[in-house]
Amino acid sequence: LDRLRFGGFGDLGAAEDPPKTMALGSVCGIDEFSSGGQTYVAVASGCQLLEDNAEHLGNDTCASAGALPSAAEGCGAECCRVLLREGAVGDWDFSADSMYGEQRTNYPNVTCGASGCVYRRSRLQTPSCSEAAETRVGPASFRDRTGVLGAAML
Repeated sequence: LDRLRFGGFGDLGAAEDPPKTMALGSVCGIDEFSSGGQTYVAVASGCQLLEDNAEHLGNDTCASAGALPSAAEGCGAECCRVLLREGAVGDWDFSADSMYGEQRTNYPNVTCGASGCVYRRSRLQTPSCSEAAETRVGPASFRDRTGVLGAAML
């Protein structure tokens, strides 16, 4: 499957309108589901690691990659990959492996250690809410592979 076609974008009925074709690019999952008698399509994208995705190679930022101090003359796509590595301030891999191990965060109520991050808060005791126990969620984050912004919290 290399494209997804939609109909019904013009003034005519869906069957008579020319289809709208969209490139799938980095789509890595597609499924259909029904709700209320209507059929929908759910699409997941961004499943590739940042350095494995080539869609950025044609943009204007990538065209200026040759000006980087670390760029070699005429390095083309490799310059853009260097720009991606040097310029990214956050890169989160949302895999299970990325939830564990040493991480850094600036979030309140979150502690991080060698096994990952844990969110913890005291139980709420208000007139409208009386929780029986504290809230504890762990693992509670995904590691930032750049180390700049810190872990993404759930």
